[in-house]
Amino acid sequence: MINEGIMLPFYTLLGILPIMAVVVHALGKTKEKFLLANVSYIASYVLLACLSVKIRSTGISELPLFSLRKAFVLNPTSLTLATLMTFASHMLLLGAYMNRKSVMDKFDVILFMLFSAYGIIFSDNLIILLLFMEIGLVSTAFLFIERNRESIEATVKMTIMLILGGIFLAIGFSGLYLILRSKGLDLIALSLSYLSGTPQLEQGSMSILTLLFFTLILVGMGIEVGLVPFYMWLPDVYTGPMAIASAFFILLVDTADLYALLRVLPLYEHILTGTYTIKMLFTNVVVLISVISFILGELSALTQRRLRRIFGYSGIADAGYTLLLATYLAILGISIVKPSIPLAIATFFILFSNIALSNIVSLIGLGETKGITTIDDIRGLPWRFPLLSANLIISLLSLAGVPPLAGFMAKFFVISAISSTFRRLIVILVIIFFGVCAAYVLRVIATLWSKTSRVTREEESVIQLIPFIILNVLLIICGTYPRLILEFMMR
Repeated sequence: MINEGIMLPFYTLLGILPIMAVVVHALGKTKEKFLLANVSYIASYVLLACLSVKIRSTGISELPLFSLRKAFVLNPTSLTLATLMTFASHMLLLGAYMNRKSVMDKFDVILFMLFSAYGIIFSDNLIILLLFMEIGLVSTAFLFIERNRESIEATVKMTIMLILGGIFLAIGFSGLYLILRSKGLDLIALSLSYLSGTPQLEQGSMSILTLLFFTLILVGMGIEVGLVPFYMWLPDVYTGPMAIASAFFILLVDTADLYALLRVLPLYEHILTGTYTIKMLFTNVVVLISVISFILGELSALTQRRLRRIFGYSGIADAGYTLLLATYLAILGISIVKPSIPLAIATFFILFSNIALSNIVSLIGLGETKGITTIDDIRGLPWRFPLLSANLIISLLSLAGVPPLAGFMAKFFVISAISSTFRRLIVILVIIFFGVCAAYVLRVIATLWSKTSRVTREEESVIQLIPFIILNVLLIICGTYPRLILEFMMR
């Protein structure tokens, strides 16, 4: 349903970010750029709050773009995700400025990344979704690129892989559109809201073609989020660029792409409705990719020595868990445009896993300025930098799934959800590898507390850590009161 009262604040939200990014780019002084970037964030808060109030009173809203009637769709889940993601990225922005990181000269690029994340989260039409994913790629490349070999290599690998992923998605989406055209439908039908309405595209001779095109979509989404076997670029993205740049990628682009995976993949359950064998084959392949991804990610993280690379492999594992959650939504036949408890639970996992990861990577980046890059370098860190260490430990414990932090509830929700849907072996594997995640995180914490012979406390600023402290407080609050977030996602 198109709601006229929502169109103005929504298109203002989408329009203000690229406009402000251009203005920020034109400004010469860093302080002016920082001030205008903060104004952009404050405007985003106001507009998101306005949209949330209207959506909670009117329900789901479909929004047009020019002649395309179903371009965007807004619901409480996507608005809650966008709001918390905006707040967390704002804290990273403040942290970058307070710690004088060179990324602060790229406030315009960060605003474009936020713009692309909104587009991905709110897209209904698949072509619009792909367009915003490509905007996210270009923005990330500009943020990453620095005059050092490691950053250039990571940027080139990421760009090549994500362009390849975009090509697969474009072919897959185009194939679905051709099938729709053969049924007399137009581009409006190439939307999540329509395709999740059981259109039965595969009847007759279309069966193999539909399966082929959806397989290409799975490959494209797998490349975009770093699933096996397309994962090798992701650890480099965590380690090559500046840490704070990697943190922005995790929090904005990766979070939005994982949410896109959560919404796009379940379409196969609605599209492949006529042939049970084909649907079961596709489900089994997806589950297998998911399991291999989280097993490889967690085991690889266990063997790494470089700190940021450890969590790069953790990101691969999270992509595997997200794929499993997407399959869970598909099996249940859950609507991917309407709010529901299963969709809220899966979104909760993506959001708070990535908030913890981005905070960890940012804090490791602060340590790198002191020569701390490997797991051996962090020995005795609590005696050298107690405030930095305390913040790092809280985020690590959330990633490990320790209560009362949000990471614990996120993993508890995952286990509770899949235990009623998948075979016992899959559930056991998830529990085991959640344990492996806790093992390598606790190894980092144990190494951190192992005191070396000579350790002296060094000067550190509380003010420079305030944004990261606030993110840890968010992890504690949302872990203690997860129902609060889930209710916002459901209303």
